[in-house]
Amino acid sequence: MFVDADASATRKRPATTTTTTTREGGEKRRAKAKAKAKAKAKAKPSAEAEAMALAFETGRGDAMEGIDFEKNAAWCDADHSGEAFDRALEDGGEDATCALGVLRRDVARVAGDLEIWFGYSSNFRDVDANEKKAAKKAAKRFATLSAVGGDADDGDDDDASAVDRAVLGFGAVMASTGEAFFLRAANRATTRARLEKIFAKCRVVTYHAQDIVHAAMDAGVTGVDASTTRVVDCRIDAWLANPDRAYDGGIADTGACKDASWSDALGCFQSDLTAALSFVPRGDAPLARDVEAKVAVALGVLQHHGVGFDRTRADEQRRAANRRVEELEREAQKCIGVDINLASAQQVADVLYNKLKLPTPSAHAMKGSKSSHLSTSVEVLQSLVKHHHFAQIVLNHRGALKERAMCDNYDKSAVIAADGRARIHTQWNNTKTATGRLSSSHPNIQQVGRGTMRNCFVAPTGRTFIAADYSQIELRVLAHLSGDDRLISLLRQAKGDVFVAIWNAGKGLPLDAPAEKSTRDIAKRTAYGIVYGQHATGLAEKLGVPKSEAQGYIAAFHRAFPKVNQWITRVLQRAEQTGAVTLPMSGRHRALPKIHSKVFSERSEAQRQAVNTIIQGTAADMMKTAMLRWTSAVGAGRFANDVAPGSVNKKRVTLVAQIHDELLFEVDEDYVPECARAVKNVMENAIKLAVPTPIKLAVGTSWGELREEDSAVDEATHLIEA
Repeated sequence: MFVDADASATRKRPATTTTTTTREGGEKRRAKAKAKAKAKAKAKPSAEAEAMALAFETGRGDAMEGIDFEKNAAWCDADHSGEAFDRALEDGGEDATCALGVLRRDVARVAGDLEIWFGYSSNFRDVDANEKKAAKKAAKRFATLSAVGGDADDGDDDDASAVDRAVLGFGAVMASTGEAFFLRAANRATTRARLEKIFAKCRVVTYHAQDIVHAAMDAGVTGVDASTTRVVDCRIDAWLANPDRAYDGGIADTGACKDASWSDALGCFQSDLTAALSFVPRGDAPLARDVEAKVAVALGVLQHHGVGFDRTRADEQRRAANRRVEELEREAQKCIGVDINLASAQQVADVLYNKLKLPTPSAHAMKGSKSSHLSTSVEVLQSLVKHHHFAQIVLNHRGALKERAMCDNYDKSAVIAADGRARIHTQWNNTKTATGRLSSSHPNIQQVGRGTMRNCFVAPTGRTFIAADYSQIELRVLAHLSGDDRLISLLRQAKGDVFVAIWNAGKGLPLDAPAEKSTRDIAKRTAYGIVYGQHATGLAEKLGVPKSEAQGYIAAFHRAFPKVNQWITRVLQRAEQTGAVTLPMSGRHRALPKIHSKVFSERSEAQRQAVNTIIQGTAADMMKTAMLRWTSAVGAGRFANDVAPGSVNKKRVTLVAQIHDELLFEVDEDYVPECARAVKNVMENAIKLAVPTPIKLAVGTSWGELREEDSAVDEATHLIEA
């Protein structure tokens, strides 16, 4: 046996020698790494230095850097061309037309007064994608230096809190002369006066009218009256032609102009403004076009006013929701015996279908699902509640998570007004739905359910809320359109529960016979399922019953109200003949290219859309009509013979939100009775149907604490008279 003497000697060294050597080596490595890190830190500039260097790059240091009037000779700087601006307005005469837009630029405000400027945008065109990315990157890098105290970017395109989209000014191109004028936002008084002249004298042509109105009012303009302002909105024109598109991508989506680059900001801006003028109608415009444009102006006014928000209450709600989330997670662990992430749909599905062996969702419930696991949608979970309590825990957990997220989102969106109070200025959308229903985003306040979250929306001191909500408006539209005598008679009754009467009619019982809450709910879901164009399969999923049972409910409804089914048949026949549906009151239309599809699911969806579009679209037309009647009541223009212009004191009441079938007003406390009467007239007489269109009035200092009975108005009247 041979032995390696060197190796043997190494093995025989005392352990202390090895330990000492290892420790010394480790210390040397740490010292070397520390020195290297120190040298690297010394070589790398600080965040402050990086921000300063970026701000001094060409085009980054000043908002107006890159706005070159000499290069763009067609533009006149209105600050130095006041007489030319006034002359151009006069040259247009009584039918003066002006394309109007707002030019913005992204800015990151960091390290005190330091501003770093990025890409341009306008109401016609979004910011360049690379510039948007650069602004977000800078916001994230310099978040700790942010002058506005914003958090680092969290990856949400709409939540770069340290990036502001600042208004540089407004562009106006006169149709009569072709002259282009730039009105600087920095010169607030002059710009305000000229914008007010434009709105007063011109037919304003733009893209996304509520955006331009909101921006103008933020700039100090007070003379925007939706009842008198004349607007042509290219976005609305495009949407009316194809309501299945929202046209969020800007004027280029309409095909009216060539693609342009923000590398020449003024040139790009002028190109879009000039393209907008091509949308000016020759002769009389269709009624729908005029109505929708006026609604857009009214929405811009709503956006400017915003709605009051109590941040302290929101923080309390968020904390309560967070405690609820933790409680439900503990409850779930006890219920199923394992610890899972309730926010993970895949883990929840594994427990529901593999561990608990609950019934799997139907093919209809899985329709549209993009995940590999079985569905855990709200509808599916609701159908599983009767099988196991875990499904209810998941539903409650999702509700608590949603409330917590909403509190955070609304708090971030709140803007502190001049009086020190917070207000939320949501974006109101009029081209997001094919039916014409209005929606809300950034943030979406229409998603706030009838719960404690509504308590965070508050009226200012000295004012209160009036909420006016249409009752069963879509069902009433269905009765009018179908002409069903029995349904019309039922809805003309002033007393009694409509859905109890519908249930009893389907069962052949006296209309006023008592009914269980569960059967009333079935009648309500069946009626609205028909309104939404739902088939038996979809209704069965909603009710959690077999398809045959759901089919029985639909059949019972049609036996009780036979003309409804006859009307639906006529709608589908016309849709198949023309490939589209047309709304009877506004004339808006929607193409249905898949109404003849050989694929059953596609054809079935087109049939559902045909029925739903007419009913829901007509209800949307009624709400918009009510809003325009209101703008006339507080404005100077006449929209309807029974609403006198200026009959409501606009200084004492403000329309602040439109939530589904409801209008929300802020009203002086001693003006409630008079305002309530005006609102009732404006809404209940918006469009005459074969049945009444009553509203429910509710009054309260917060949206969540409204008293939903007329006695609240009567009580306010009594207190004032006393």
